[in-house]
Amino acid sequence: MGDGGASISDIILSGCGSDFDPEWASLPLLVVFLVLDKLLEPIDHVRFAAVCKEWSCLAKDYNRSTQRWSPMLMIPTQLAKSNETLVYSDCEGKIYKNIQGIELPEPMPKTESTHIYNRHCCSPGYGWLAIVDCYYYNNADRHHQVIITLSNPFSSSKAVPPSHISLPPLESRDILYALFSGREVKTLAKVMLSADPALNPDSYEVIAFFPGDYHIFYTGARFTDEEGRSIWRNHRDASFQFYDAIFYKGLVYAADNVRWSIHSFDLNLLEEEFNYVGICFPAQPYYNMFKQHPFCPPYVVKSTKGDLLHVVRFCELKKEDGSSSSSSCGEYITTHFMVFKVPPFNHEECEWYEIAEVESLGDEALFVGDNYSVSVLASKFGGCQPNCIYFTDDSINFRQNASIACDMGIFNLEDGTIDQHCPPSCWEKGMPTPFWITPPFSGLY
Repeated sequence: MGDGGASISDIILSGCGSDFDPEWASLPLLVVFLVLDKLLEPIDHVRFAAVCKEWSCLAKDYNRSTQRWSPMLMIPTQLAKSNETLVYSDCEGKIYKNIQGIELPEPMPKTESTHIYNRHCCSPGYGWLAIVDCYYYNNADRHHQVIITLSNPFSSSKAVPPSHISLPPLESRDILYALFSGREVKTLAKVMLSADPALNPDSYEVIAFFPGDYHIFYTGARFTDEEGRSIWRNHRDASFQFYDAIFYKGLVYAADNVRWSIHSFDLNLLEEEFNYVGICFPAQPYYNMFKQHPFCPPYVVKSTKGDLLHVVRFCELKKEDGSSSSSSCGEYITTHFMVFKVPPFNHEECEWYEIAEVESLGDEALFVGDNYSVSVLASKFGGCQPNCIYFTDDSINFRQNASIACDMGIFNLEDGTIDQHCPPSCWEKGMPTPFWITPPFSGLY
């Protein structure tokens, strides 16, 4: 810490002693927040929260309201113990190996009629994990099933709130048949949360989709069958291929992977067909530019100012010798990004809008990939680069491509350069790629 930070730490540590003055517990809120602003290290916030119950509550409120912690990379690895999670802090350039272990649910045992063909994890937001298991049933129906389990690796309690939430089985012949039909649909699902299930057990919602497919699935406490059991609802739009989505101002904003449009809709108003609240498209010159690239995955991000950003990632297909390729042989490598600002939608009627390019993010840094997209103020985190996009690889099925290199990096929007973030030694080929997860602050780890 800096010169001023050391003295603050001394005060906090002295407060933990037996001669703690009760008047310290009733410090004015402004003073407490000014102190917390000076604490740059997570351990100092933990010490602050340990002083007394009042300070613990204030520390929790402060960190929840200021999004104090930057996203970290959760790294799947065979080297880690089964009850240990490997997490890399990009801002600190540090690997944490002592994060609370994740006890993943056991897959259903393989039988003559049951076969698990895919398991992966992604980050749906709020510090949670989504463990997605895809099963194929080789019986008379030959149907498919997806089991999604929500897990909180940062939870200090195994009981309240629950560290695991088992969602109802997701079954749909339409979308799951597409996984085997040769269509360009990712077998890796994306899952998004509307709120923290631990803090909102009766109101949170979940959406799930397979990037490149026409369906969106959603569930939550309010979506139940006649017997009160949670169920998935399924809607489709044949003209829209989902790639990314977020919850924003009570609506779902989804990015299309074909026309690079942004659609908003209300889960409560969906009937048999989509009822869009608003639709926006990039201006025609940008649309033509996107069409000329083989792969331009889009993302939707809420900025720290509350604006909605449409982020487009440009990728080229590279052959083994490093040259560009127009065929399907090779691997996608990110070349650059473009950022657009989505205008406010008129929620009274469905209108079409054009989105405008953003030339600079200022002090903001974006984190995109196989996760709920996040924006932070770089100046709040030492080592975080402003006006940059931190990205991970979310386009590879590693079950089929165990030898492919991982496409991760930091794109600088000002000069167009791409730098490395996570050291290659942290990630093992043949394992699923790392993804961003933002640890919540709960007072004590």
